[in-house]
Amino acid sequence: MISEAFQNVVYIRRPVSVQPRLLLIVGHICGGKTSVSRFLEQSMGYTYVPCSRVLLNLMDISNYNESQRKVIQDAGYDFVHKRNGQQEYAKALVEFIQDIPHHKTGFVLDGLRYQETAYRVGEMLGEIPYIVYIENTFLSLYFRYQQRIETKISFRDFMSINSHPVEDVARRYIDNADFIIQNIDSLEQLFERVKRVING
Repeated sequence: MISEAFQNVVYIRRPVSVQPRLLLIVGHICGGKTSVSRFLEQSMGYTYVPCSRVLLNLMDISNYNESQRKVIQDAGYDFVHKRNGQQEYAKALVEFIQDIPHHKTGFVLDGLRYQETAYRVGEMLGEIPYIVYIENTFLSLYFRYQQRIETKISFRDFMSINSHPVEDVARRYIDNADFIIQNIDSLEQLFERVKRVING
């Protein structure tokens, strides 16, 4: 029985009957995607797939820091929008996954922004991706981002970063997400909600 309090912070579109083999964790910058993905790796045995790192490798970018985000955003956008770019990206993700031995539980893809790429990965693996969208307020995202970069940035500048096409496209997942989970308090509570949803 799902409590009213739980329903207030979790929207379930496609209930889980069997624990998903392919999980996709999506949302905004500093929304909790990586924290949730790593939690699922450590607590439930999922194999972690760093989607951004795979894309950076495809673009031959080895060193990256937060001050370069705009340059990386532009490069990522250009790559996925070139001819066969999403196909190349999906293939690289599948190769990354297939190179990992002993993946009994399944895979958690951290921050894959384009739905087309996600569905291509699912097709190649023969798995339907379960999409978990982590919802936040922009104000909370802004404060977390400032903590990440350890410097001051205006809210307007943050929104400019967050509204870049390569970031903004993540919002489109809301219409197709299997679960929408609000990150409104502690990470521990967020983890518990995610685990409860995935366990069905």
